[in-house]
Amino acid sequence: MGNLTDHFSSGGGAGSNILEHLVWHPKGQTISTLKGGFTAGNITTHQDFTSSQMLTVNGTEIPYTPPDGTTQVYIRFEFLSRSPSNGTQLGSVSIEIERPGYGSIDVWDSRTQWFHNQSTYEVNRKAVECVININGTEDREQGSVSSWDADRIIKVTAAAYSSGHRHRMHRTDYWRNGGTDFFVRPIMTIIAMK
Repeated sequence: MGNLTDHFSSGGGAGSNILEHLVWHPKGQTISTLKGGFTAGNITTHQDFTSSQMLTVNGTEIPYTPPDGTTQVYIRFEFLSRSPSNGTQLGSVSIEIERPGYGSIDVWDSRTQWFHNQSTYEVNRKAVECVININGTEDREQGSVSSWDADRIIKVTAAAYSSGHRHRMHRTDYWRNGGTDFFVRPIMTIIAMK
């Protein structure tokens, strides 16, 4: 099949501000980067969220270092969302960035939330995304970091409103009106820009 760069320009040419563009389904594979690489998480089944405590979405925690000259990093996590077998759904999802030695904190502008009523069998692709500016100021809540020349952990976190308003990721509901549910792996994207 080959790499995207075998078929499309990877950026860096005249007029392009893209230094690195990574897109993958988390299958436990090695993701090569300009600074080495990392092993992607391996998401193999759906995940239910049943409380208001923010939990890491399985398989989304990765160490990443952008290439030299990066001033912005765009991060996106796209997933299938649905209500569990009964009840209404109210979900919250955000992206967190680690500062080594200080733990991780969510980027406020990445926060997203939605409401589904199970009786409508609403299933949607949703995305959580943010831009991190590398600008000399460490304010991860506001989407900026002082520097990024070593691995920082990126992860996606999610919660339900309560046990009565749960949500489920990565699974269809009544696929093709047949009552069968299927696992659907999410997509992660990182774009480093100069």
